Formats: sequence, C-alpha cells, structure tokens
Amino acid sequence: RILPNFVIETPEGGGIYQCEQGWRNSINPSTGELIGKVRDTSIQDLDRILEKTKDAQKELAKAPFRARRKFLYILRNYLVQHLDVIAKAIAFETGKIPFEAVLGDVLTICAKLTWLCEHGEKYLKPESRNELSFITMMKVAWVEYRPKGLCAAIIPWNYPLQNCIAQVAEAIFTGNASVIKVSELANWTAKYFEDITKAALKQAE
Repeated sequence: RILPNFVIETPEGGGIYQCEQGWRNSINPSTGELIGKVRDTSIQDLDRILEKTKDAQKELAKAPFRARRKFLYILRNYLVQHLDVIAKAIAFETGKIPFEAVLGDVLTICAKLTWLCEHGEKYLKPESRNELSFITMMKVAWVEYRPKGLCAAIIPWNYPLQNCIAQVAEAIFTGNASVIKVSELANWTAKYFEDITKAALKQAE
C-alpha cells in the first residue's frame, strides 16, 4: 500500500462560501456543498516547480523501461485497490455517480496503464528505415525515439483521474517529465492524485 487509506467525509450543508485570497473553493456541483479548499499556484511557485521538474527529468531519462513499468504497475495496483474511495472523491467534485466514475474514469486509466506496461516499449524501439535501392544500398538509416524533456498539459474537469494520470504516465514512460494545469473545477481531487503519483514514484525507486 502506498498511502494510508484516504478518508472522505461527506460535507454538510450548502450555500455561498467565502474564500480567502490565494485559495479556491471546491464545490460539489450536484449539491452545492463545499468539499474543500485548494491553494492557487503563484508565478513564483510555478517557476520553482518547472526547475525541479526539469532536474528530475534528467534522471528519469536514464531510467530503463523495467523501472518505468514498475512505477506504472505500482500506480495501477493502488488505483484498483482503492477504487471505491477514488470513485467517491471523483463523484464529490464532478457531481457524477460513483458507478460512472468507476466505469469512465478509474477502469479506463487502469486499462491504459496496463497497455503501456505491456506494449509501450515495443513502440519506442528504434525502427529501421532502410530501403533497397541502388543509391541507399550501402547506407543504414533508422529512427530513434528519445525523451524531449519537459511536457506540459492543460486538462479539463470531466475525467479528473484519467486526464491527470494519463498525462503523467505517458510522459514518464517515454522518459519525460510532465507539468499539468488542472481545471479549477477539479482541483481538489488533483491534489490527491498528485500525492498518489509521487508516492508511487518513490516506491518505484
């Protein structure tokens, strides 16, 4: 188990909520209830995040595929083991019913992680581009897929888990690092997903 059990308490009451400067309220759209508050990322915070991510990517690019697969398997297994509570968190912030969150969000990203682990390396191997002709018969050509460095993504609110984890998983498996700007309508769950991902990376070391 990566993290202690994530406990979600059902919020009470609805209405208009004040939010101090630099913070953002997260509201359950189906009930109008306040479910949490998330601090905004400042420009200074963003600069610091980008520098740390660039440094981390240099080490990540050296990691073999077996290490990248280990991370994805750890992450997938955690999602499966905590499916109920993750679906509950998604339902709170998106207004979906938990069944829809499981089917459209959790199981979908678990399937993607499995596919990456089983097939990803094959599609990133060098590919020959040799053509049999008089001009090229003495030459050798191939395509190599190398990490690009730092990736960035702006993602919507509708599938918060899938949108977050997919970007991170694809970047890490290809030796890149990822910085994600989540929707202001799904920032409460994003913090939880961030903690899960960091813990999975640490366990995979």
